[in-house]
Amino acid sequence: MYPLLGFSDFLSDVDFKEPEMLRRFISDKENYKKVIEEYEKAKEKDSTPYYMFNVTVQNHGGYDKGYTNFNQKIHITDGKGDEIADRYLSLVKESDSAFEYLVRYFEKVKEPTVIVMFGDHQPSLDVEFYNKVNNGSAQRKQKVPFVIWANYDIKEQTVNDISPNYLGAFLVNTLNLDETPYEKYLLKLHKKYPVVTSHVYMDANRQLHTIDTLDDLPEDLKQYWMVQYYHLFAKDKRDDSLFFLKE
Repeated sequence: MYPLLGFSDFLSDVDFKEPEMLRRFISDKENYKKVIEEYEKAKEKDSTPYYMFNVTVQNHGGYDKGYTNFNQKIHITDGKGDEIADRYLSLVKESDSAFEYLVRYFEKVKEPTVIVMFGDHQPSLDVEFYNKVNNGSAQRKQKVPFVIWANYDIKEQTVNDISPNYLGAFLVNTLNLDETPYEKYLLKLHKKYPVVTSHVYMDANRQLHTIDTLDDLPEDLKQYWMVQYYHLFAKDKRDDSLFFLKE
């Protein structure tokens, strides 16, 4: 699978020697130490740009059990306590500190460096907790934060609505890099439909629309569906100049 995605190497937990554990998972800080280690090894070989797609595991659920190797620092004091939420938020605190460790390292690297961090879903916490922090909004429960950081000056901005399918094109645009026709197409589509998932899409007025079948899609999103299919599954027929820059 990974070679098909263009990765030359794959690292897993067996590539860590006596890693720091938080609960029963490798800690984010230990994970980032491995990122730095692999980056330095790559730079010793040659000066070509280095790319890594990294997945952390520290904060995976569940959160109903305490561990002796986890010093819980966050405790909700507003109203009735919630031990599960306390544990999750304490883990997020550790993640914040670990991310700072990663950023502090790459701040000092001379090579232009970009870090993109994003999540794929919110945690499994008590319904009452979500109702309280989200004011009963089901839409807010579907949101996850992301950040683009660079060790050189880039345009600072806040993005209210974006779905993962646009993130790559948005990154290229933010960094003022050359855009493929496909990326330009995505950026234009994002203005009209800021969020597109397999279940819902959002229009320019921030109204959500449910997708049950393809017939529920407006014509331009039906076209987008076809472009995605062409991109992913019609490699022998597609025009690569639409999706890739010339070398």
